[in-house]
Amino acid sequence: MGSVFKARKTSGNDEIVALKLLKTSLAENEIFVARFFREAEAAKSFSHPSQVTAFDYGVGNGYHYYAMEYVKG
Repeated sequence: MGSVFKARKTSGNDEIVALKLLKTSLAENEIFVARFFREAEAAKSFSHPSQVTAFDYGVGNGYHYYAMEYVKG
């Protein structure tokens, strides 16, 4: 559904995060957008040692995104 990038938070403590962006071709389809945000909400709503946690999601500069904890490797 998208691509994941290593990024740095610009607010707060300059923490390194993983940033997932929805493909622009899929962003035109409201079903894919809803699915993408459901995935982000699920990742944000629970915590488990073997799964990364999402911090934030939304739309910025025309891109649908969600930010999650970065795991090296």
